[in-house]
Amino acid sequence: MDIVGGLLDGTRANGAFLIRSVFDPPWSLRIRDEAPLSV
Repeated sequence: MDIVGGLLDGTRANGAFLIRSVFDPPWSLRIRDEAPLSV
């Protein structure tokens, strides 16, 4: 296994989700969830 493959294979997220949204200006986004948000 190469270094990059090992790095990508070892990366895991718990309870992660992805949302893609496209808005026309003007726009705003409010996230209302009690879970901590981290990037």
